[in-house]
Amino acid sequence: MKPLDRSEDAPWKQRFRAWIAVSGDVAECNWQRGLAFSNRTGVAQLHAWDTVSGELRQLTFRPNGKPMGVLDPLGRYVYYHQDAAGDEIGHIVRVPWEGGEPEDITPAVGPYALSMPAFSLDGSRIAFTSATRDGFRVNTALVSADGVIGEWREIYHTMALQQGIALSSDGTVLVASTTERSQSTDSGLLAFDTASGVQVGEWYEARASIKPIMFSRSAGDERAAVFAQYQKCDRHRFVWRHPGGKSRRVRQIFARRGGELRRCRGAFRFPPRILAEFDGNHDRWRA
Repeated sequence: MKPLDRSEDAPWKQRFRAWIAVSGDVAECNWQRGLAFSNRTGVAQLHAWDTVSGELRQLTFRPNGKPMGVLDPLGRYVYYHQDAAGDEIGHIVRVPWEGGEPEDITPAVGPYALSMPAFSLDGSRIAFTSATRDGFRVNTALVSADGVIGEWREIYHTMALQQGIALSSDGTVLVASTTERSQSTDSGLLAFDTASGVQVGEWYEARASIKPIMFSRSAGDERAAVFAQYQKCDRHRFVWRHPGGKSRRVRQIFARRGGELRRCRGAFRFPPRILAEFDGNHDRWRA
């Protein structure tokens, strides 16, 4: 039997020490730009990923690493939550995809719990939830063509648990998941007009937990893919069209005929794979 190589540079040791790149993602409207999480420098950090050349460029240099971040749809900025020492209390910051110093996007707001922003597909609007002892606040702002974030506006505040938000393709509608109605861990959906802050839709069902996945990526299409869990193992994905301009209990999961509820046969995973059937027309949601 061949003796075991115990040297410092033994091939089997190098295999376990090899760096990895995981959690790759690409900008929805600029597929040449991506974001990856890699430990190639010894500590896991966020890296800009050139999907054409395969080059990785380190963007964060946190002593404890930075395992979570999000790339905006245009691939201009990488956003992540920056805390003091891993306590998950801090501010959302952003760095240019090309690299640079972190920019605090909410300098006028006190520290808040770990949060990731949501974006409209065209990059013209951003939203996030700040969680503090004063509750959960959903805030949104316009983003100019040159990337400047405008004034933040609070459109929803609750002391109940609020997890999960999504913006429509053009940023005119925001959907938020909240437990306010159930007073338990079961959540429902609220839809808001982002310009006025007015609630324009609601979907709540007793003993059900409903969370947003994403909106259609077609301009002007306000249908949203949602995940609903009714019992321990009874999980379904639906398509929901909120009733524009109305604020009432919603049963409009996009119906095939006569208002019946219809489950979506497509798989809601990543944008290029999204497929839903509406009214038998096989309408595809495109990335």
